[in-house]
Amino acid sequence: MEKCIRKYAKLTTVITLILMIAMMMTSCSKSIDERLADAKTTARKDPDGAVTIYEAILDEEAYNLTAYVGLADIYDDEEAYDDLNDLLEDMFDDYDRFEDEEDTLDEIINYAEEILKNEPEELGDWYQEAWETYNEETTNHRGEPSAVTSSTSTAATSDSSATASTATATSEASSYDEIDMVIIDTIDIDIMEDIVEDFTDETGIEVNLTVYDYFNYEDRISLAFASGDEPDVFIVNSIDNFNDYGDWLLDFSGQAWVEDTTLGYQLDDRIIGYPLAITGIGMIYNTQMLESVGIDPDDIDSYEAYEKVFDTLMKEKFLLGIDAPVATTLGSSTWWIPGIYNFDSYLNDARDANNPFSLPRDYMANVDEDRLDALANWTGLLYDNTDYYVLNSDDYSTMLDAFVYESAAFTQMGTWIDNSLYFDAGIIPAVMLGNEKPTMTISVDMYMAATESANAKAVSMLLDYLSCNEVALEGMAEMGLLQPFDCAYLWPSNTLKGSLANWISSGRPVTTLKSNTLDYEYVRDYISPVYEDYMNGWLDKDDFVNSLASVINSY
Repeated sequence: MEKCIRKYAKLTTVITLILMIAMMMTSCSKSIDERLADAKTTARKDPDGAVTIYEAILDEEAYNLTAYVGLADIYDDEEAYDDLNDLLEDMFDDYDRFEDEEDTLDEIINYAEEILKNEPEELGDWYQEAWETYNEETTNHRGEPSAVTSSTSTAATSDSSATASTATATSEASSYDEIDMVIIDTIDIDIMEDIVEDFTDETGIEVNLTVYDYFNYEDRISLAFASGDEPDVFIVNSIDNFNDYGDWLLDFSGQAWVEDTTLGYQLDDRIIGYPLAITGIGMIYNTQMLESVGIDPDDIDSYEAYEKVFDTLMKEKFLLGIDAPVATTLGSSTWWIPGIYNFDSYLNDARDANNPFSLPRDYMANVDEDRLDALANWTGLLYDNTDYYVLNSDDYSTMLDAFVYESAAFTQMGTWIDNSLYFDAGIIPAVMLGNEKPTMTISVDMYMAATESANAKAVSMLLDYLSCNEVALEGMAEMGLLQPFDCAYLWPSNTLKGSLANWISSGRPVTTLKSNTLDYEYVRDYISPVYEDYMNGWLDKDDFVNSLASVINSY
């Protein structure tokens, strides 16, 4: 008996050794890029495992910025600010040995500011020198080091301005003078400076660029209008601001870019908002997953088509390694997912062909029971094809992870999740109710407006340049800002936003998100609970339709 046990122990040891060698060979056979992708995938569920991968990569390639940033993300997420400080100090000590010194310094400052916001006492003395180096070697617009390294827990920022005026004045410039332009610090100032410098080179029109801090942006703009010192061109963060400034804004009607989009913001009969950045909202899909089972997303153009696709995915879910075709959720914390994105399908026929932003208030009083019936079918289809745990989690991260980590082939969401994905993805419209053509829903995240006192010709030239000049569009793409113009085809087609760009540039129909024009408290307190009761089985289809009809009538 003892002899058998010894033999078994030896055999177990040999098997374990073989498995370890196999794992090492598999690991070594992967390229660094593949291992970086593995670490990114692993980070959320097993941060320690991701740290091990990143550290192994740095043992082989000591100045791999992607690996350092991956580690910094983990330390930041885990609130391990002492580890993050040590990591950043190591990076700064050798920043000039990285392939891109400026990007490295920028990452160091970005993550150091996270420490300042949360646990400033963890930030070492090295940071003062890093900040001074950053000021010297990059185009800095974040303020002075003394302001940032103050004893407060929030990094102080100061207004900064930079004038892009490298071109020699031409006769055209003297005719159109110059433009004072204010942007928000969520926009990459370095890239925007390059864009306006190229504009100056082309036209001779100087652009005086000023940056306002995000947290007091609207207060500063309001103060500028109140004091009569408003800029010529500025960013508008919310359509509510158009109601505040509308009477003082330049009418863009007749400008060339207006003809290339339906999304210029219209107030009464005037176009007063230039759509600088948009997000697409619809059904986002995993490209490779659909291709592997022979599904062409361009063929998904109706409720019946979605039904057939979900049936196919359900049958092949073990082959694909998914839990369910769709990832969605709802509850008290995620009320906005059904209350805004799903309910918007019902509102889509409210679009005025001449003004996609219009949604007459009395439209909510005109119940269309046929559309509500179709909405009930669509909603039920989504819920029936979502994993029970994900659906009932009432957690946005759980829903997103199900898609990001390929446990689902679809999610109903916006293109802002692009940066979370490591696989090719695309977007198609959620089901249209009735006989409408598939229409992409778009939310305009940021506009530009101009004051009436601005030189209309100069502003027109600037906006025309931004909408379709290749230098401008490449810069916008680098910043992640997609504009709704025909020139959107310049976006990389294999990205999620590239899929949205292809839809726009091919001339297919678009409309704007309607449900965000409704009162959010009303959506949260009255519309979304009807969805939750329907999901939980407390309402059948007829009850769902009747309950929503009652809510719509009472708006």
